[in-house]
Amino acid sequence: MKDAELREQLAHLRVLERAAAVTNDAATLEEAATAFLAELCGWAGLPAGHLYLTAPPGNVLLPSSAWYVQDPDRFAAFRAVVEATPLGAGEGLAGRVLQTGRPGWVVDAHLDPVWSPGASVLDGRPRSAFAAPVLVGADVAAVLVVVTPHADDRSDLVADLVADLVIAAAPSVARAVERARLRAALDHAEMRYGALAEGSPDAVVILDGQGLVRSSNGGAGRMFGHVPADLAGQPLAVLLAGRDGEAAPLAECRDRPLTGVRPDGLEFPIELTLCGWETADGEQAYVGVLRDVSERHAAEQARRTFEHQLAQRVLHDPLTALPNRALLHDRLEHAVARAQRRGSQVAVVSVDLDRFKSVNDSYGHQLGDQLLTAVAARLNAVLRSDDTLARVGGDEFAVLCEDVGDAEEALGHAQRIVEALQGPFAAGGRDVAVDATVGVALSTSATADSGQLLRDAEAAIAQSRQRGRGSPALYEESMRADASERLSVERDLRLAIRDGQLELFYQPIVDLESFAVHGVEALVRWEHPVRGLVLPLDFIPLAEESGLIVPLGRWVLETACLQGAAWQRQLHRSEPLRVSVNVSARQFQHGAWTDDVAHALLVSGLDPAALVLEITESSLMEDTATTMARLAELRALGVSIAIDDFGTGYSSLGYLRQFPVDVLKVDKSFIDGVAEGPHDSALARAVIKLAATLGLDAVAEGVSSRKQMAALRRLRCRYAQGYYFSRPQPLDTLNALLARRVLVGEGLDEVASG
Repeated sequence: MKDAELREQLAHLRVLERAAAVTNDAATLEEAATAFLAELCGWAGLPAGHLYLTAPPGNVLLPSSAWYVQDPDRFAAFRAVVEATPLGAGEGLAGRVLQTGRPGWVVDAHLDPVWSPGASVLDGRPRSAFAAPVLVGADVAAVLVVVTPHADDRSDLVADLVADLVIAAAPSVARAVERARLRAALDHAEMRYGALAEGSPDAVVILDGQGLVRSSNGGAGRMFGHVPADLAGQPLAVLLAGRDGEAAPLAECRDRPLTGVRPDGLEFPIELTLCGWETADGEQAYVGVLRDVSERHAAEQARRTFEHQLAQRVLHDPLTALPNRALLHDRLEHAVARAQRRGSQVAVVSVDLDRFKSVNDSYGHQLGDQLLTAVAARLNAVLRSDDTLARVGGDEFAVLCEDVGDAEEALGHAQRIVEALQGPFAAGGRDVAVDATVGVALSTSATADSGQLLRDAEAAIAQSRQRGRGSPALYEESMRADASERLSVERDLRLAIRDGQLELFYQPIVDLESFAVHGVEALVRWEHPVRGLVLPLDFIPLAEESGLIVPLGRWVLETACLQGAAWQRQLHRSEPLRVSVNVSARQFQHGAWTDDVAHALLVSGLDPAALVLEITESSLMEDTATTMARLAELRALGVSIAIDDFGTGYSSLGYLRQFPVDVLKVDKSFIDGVAEGPHDSALARAVIKLAATLGLDAVAEGVSSRKQMAALRRLRCRYAQGYYFSRPQPLDTLNALLARRVLVGEGLDEVASG
């Protein structure tokens, strides 16, 4: 290669290097293209050069502002024609390059259909023109056009080098085109997002890669209290609490809880969504949407509050706010597991309130609720800080005591509970007294079933009740069988009431003057299909405890009234045969008991004067105010009231005078000694005399011998019942006795004649 050619090649390379450098350094496409054309045309001595840009959708060329002209005046007409003429694909030299994607020549520019109009084009001199595509990928993004000094310059070495230079520099121009496109896209996105965002309640900001705000919508001003113009150029962090205005990396703000802040210091929760893209030169741009989520947080807090309240309702008693049975089971399960690990013991104290049902029925549920709340407060006051008090039923409480040393300590906890409940409670403006029956169960090293431990404590309640009030009972293994048996009997009793397994027997009450049957006492008997005859002592107390006494008593009352009405129609007596029905304390205190009596009288048609309700002395004295009201209601129905087992309770003679009662039944314990002498008969004599003084009938119970009967006649006791006259009889046998009209016992004829 000749030296001249070598120098020419080296110069060519230097031009390429300078063209690439000025193209890459330019800030805009026009600057890059203008610098490139100046470098190219200045080195090659070309009089003019221009850059066409491809407009979407890629089939039109638009003139740009990138030019090089050696002599502006001479080429003014050429420039004016070019800038005024967009080119379609295939139109003129540049259009053909757009269409083919390959470089092209025109030997004489005057022959180009675009440039030929007017002799002034290209100052009238014949010149060649060369055009090369600027490719971005496979697409023609722009077309470079240069004009040579002479016509048909293709054969010259300079012309070839010019062509090579344009083709080689095209990629640098292409990069400038791509940057321009991206910047235009950013500007377009900013405008588009800005237009869309103006109607949005959210804050919308356009950010550069450093997190600086380029622009923002009106929502940003309303939300953050800033004028949009003041936000321009500020870091996004100026809108965030706790940042003190420093520009935090946007990555730290993405997908994290954020707190917005206003100039007045008001803070509020926000949510940030970022959408970004990367330009060809590696720069980042973002659209950020900031949403005030205060309402969502408030709704979430409300939801959590609701869930907490729901958990409270599910696991706590709504009245006392104490743990309920479900929560107690859970805590008991964990306590037993801890005790097994530590080698310690857990005690469960079961507390059953006595007479609460009668208080609730007498004074209403509102007072009953106040009483339960007062009981809970008093129990909490005597418990250790780590004990758990729970309400596990209507009037049932349980206490979980951890780290208990032995049975004696467990019973000590139970005794404190008993003592805490002694003394009246203030409820509903009254002083209300209740007692508690308490059972205790103590875990062992083998205890695994927390539920069984609670059931054991409840089973010990029955033993405590047998011992009497104020005596806690500790669970023993034998109680489990007893409890199982009691549950079995209770289940069977429910079925017996439903399926008609019960029967009424009747024991005559005799007039000691005429020995005629004055009345009968109805006594329930249960003939179990498997167990056989179940004695009242084996199921009546269970019925009392379980509440079955109410439906059982209702059945007895209705059945006795129906039978009494039948006797009333059959016997044609001058005075109706009186039917006595026992009423338990739970029945008497039941709010609907008077209605039950009225209903039984109505459906049976029994004369109310023929019905005698026998109520124990202790039941009447449990709540004297309620007793007075209930007795007045019953007397208004026309029935008679008898005090059963009189003398064994703790009645006040003052109250006795006020109670509207008709009959005193002298307890069998007083009758047993009535024929043994003055001392032994003193109590019976006093009760009989008291009845006469108050104008009441006296009925002696449990008369078993002729001597007792004779002694009662001498004491002027008018009525008596007992085995001496007749045991309780089924209906058929009793009807036969009633047909005789007079009952004759052992030696009765002698007494009657004497």
